Amino acid sequence: MKNDEREKMQKDGLFYTNACKKCTDLTPEIETLFQQKEYDQIKAILEENRDEITLDNDLSLLYYLVDLYNTERSNHLQFTIFSESKSIPEVINLFNLLKFMLRRIEFDLPDAFKQFYMFVIKNHISAFAIQMSVQFGCVNKELVFNRIKEGE
Repeated sequence: MKNDEREKMQKDGLFYTNACKKCTDLTPEIETLFQQKEYDQIKAILEENRDEITLDNDLSLLYYLVDLYNTERSNHLQFTIFSESKSIPEVINLFNLLKFMLRRIEFDLPDAFKQFYMFVIKNHISAFAIQMSVQFGCVNKELVFNRIKEGE
């Protein structure tokens, strides 16, 4: 990806929120690896630069999403968190939408469960992704898990 393309994506809010020079330098390489489905290499780069990526919300989240992907693959799921995403910003957006759907369930908003269920089906979201999203994004985790379990 060229610098002018990355700058436009950042301006439009479609790319990383870089807080450090190292993160800015890593993002094109990581995005290329994502396009090539080289998730183990992404994880290695993120591990190697762990201290720096903690300054970048998206790269920090990607670190955990690669673990989620590996869990989904090791459980032989047909679809993974990366299946429906063509870029890192797309997968970050997907995960953030999932968190917001779960927060709607947590706050018992009207039609929250119906919208959540449709979102999960449409985007092939795994139980592992739901569990991780609840852990990352919900305050009353037990309540959300119980509401999902009960289908309310």
